[in-house]
Parts: sequence; structure tokens; C-alpha cells
Amino acid sequence: MPQVGQPDDSGPLSQIPGMTYVTPINRPKPAVPLLAVFALLVVVILLGVGVIGYLALRRTTTTTSSPPNVSTMFTAAITKALSTGKVERHLGYSGFDYTLQEDASQITDVRLSGTATRTATNGSASVELYGSLQNTYIKYDSATTTLAPASALNNWLVVRRSGVTPAGVTGRVSQMTTPEYLLLGAYIFGNFSQQQRSTLVDYLSNHPVYQFDANSVQQAVLNNKPVLVYSVSFNADNLSAYNKLVAGMYGMSDANLQALLGTFKYYGTNKVYIDEASKQIVQVEFVINNLQVTQTFAKFDDLTLPAEPTSARIFTQYNPLPSL
Repeated sequence: MPQVGQPDDSGPLSQIPGMTYVTPINRPKPAVPLLAVFALLVVVILLGVGVIGYLALRRTTTTTSSPPNVSTMFTAAITKALSTGKVERHLGYSGFDYTLQEDASQITDVRLSGTATRTATNGSASVELYGSLQNTYIKYDSATTTLAPASALNNWLVVRRSGVTPAGVTGRVSQMTTPEYLLLGAYIFGNFSQQQRSTLVDYLSNHPVYQFDANSVQQAVLNNKPVLVYSVSFNADNLSAYNKLVAGMYGMSDANLQALLGTFKYYGTNKVYIDEASKQIVQVEFVINNLQVTQTFAKFDDLTLPAEPTSARIFTQYNPLPSL
């Protein structure tokens, strides 16, 4: 080892006169300064926090602002209705109002029960209704004599018997005591089997019944619940064929369908409200024969119907026939 004052031939300093060369002590140096390591650690921590925050924000934003697929939602609502055995529908329009409870938990043994009121210049009435595909009944709780004689009040009157509605029963009494009118239409409810639902949905996929502009669907709040609002028009021929399929599954006779199927051509554009959470159709506003109608749906699979009346008078024994 070189001594102090003795140049080392290995370095250029040994060539400078008067220069004293001291051989340095070789100490190991850290590969990365500690300060740099600490700084890098801080950066990594900050980046990690930032990434986590970004992902959380992105997840929250996607949940709250991304609109649902409106076409998928509409199909889901139609399909959901086809597996809903019980529903209460309320319908109201100029001077007429009814609430109808439907039990289609057994498709071939449908039951109906409800109430209706009629107020018009020619009189008023309040009635109760009950029916199946075989027998239908009406009871006048109150009525002016222009609509029903006093002797008909507070008695169940059988209108349809063994699937046959007698001649002369017309107007709203016919419609309100005809299951075909009450169960069929633009939007069908019932506890159809998986195979039946598949058949109906396949038909709708291949023969468009409902038409709407997805870009015009709006989000709104109805009864404190978020809903999607669709403006829907119909293909009358396809809607008629769709109802024939449904009627066959219900076990309805073609003879009782003709009058109803002829009304579809009068259906105008309607607004459909679909609950985003339950995927159920909860309200429909439509025009038929230039008449504005509002129909609501509730109590999905959550109602119990009364028993069929055990005794009733014959509706056609009255002359003139009661009306509504």
C-alpha cells in the first residue's frame, strides 16, 4: 500500500511535481441514495391513492349516470307481465271509472272481480263485477232508473252463462262482463308457462307489435319511483295476431274475440311507464277512438279475489235490459 508522500504510478497525480498523493479508502456506496428511495415511496403511495380514488369515482359515476338500455327494459317488462299471475288495474276516462282485479295464476281458469262507476247526462250507476270465462255477473249497488230498474238493485245478475253471452247485452255491460275485453289488449298479464312465454316473446321478436324511438325514451318519477316513459305505437295486424295466440292459451273461443280484435285499428300512440326497479308496466296513457284513457297497474301477485256468487238472477229477465 502506498505511503503518504510517495506517488502512485497508477494515476496522473504522480506526474505533478510537489503533489502528495493519498490513496483513498474504498468505502461501499449505496446503489440509490436513501432520500431518493423515500421520495419514490411517497410517489408510489400517492399514485395508489389516486388510482383507487379514480376507480371509486368511476364506479359511482357509472352507477348513477349511465341510463339503462331502454330496448332491453321494454322487453323485460313485457316478459315480466307474462309471468305475473295477479294484478289490479284501474282505468278511467270521461265519466267512467273502474278498478279490476285479475287472477290469471292458472291461465285456463281466469277470475275477475271489480267495481265500476258511471256518470253521464243520461244517468249514473255504481256496480260490482265478477267473472270467469264461463260465467260473468254484475250487481248494481246504486243506479238511476234510466240505467237499471229499482228491482235490479243489490242483486247479482248473471250475464254470461256457460261461456255464452245472451243477445241484446251491449255497450259497457257487455265489455265489463266479457273477460276477452278485460284480459286482452295491448299489454297482457298472466302466469304463463315458460314454454308459453317463449312462444309469445318469439312472436314479438319476429313480428313487431310495439314501435318506439329509443332516443325519445325519458326518465321520470311516478309515485316517488324512477320510471322510463315510452311513446309507443302499434302494428294493429300483429297486435291482433298476438292476442289470438294469448286467447288460445287462455282457452277463449274465437267467437268471443272478433269484436275485440276489430278495435285494435283504433289504437293510437300511447305512453307507457315502466318501473326501473321492478321492471313492471305501472301506467299506460293512450287514445282509442279519440278518447284519452289512463290505465294503472298495481298489486302484482299480491291480491285475493272473493268467491264466485252462489245465487243470481237472470240479467235478461229485465225489460229494458240494465245498462251502464
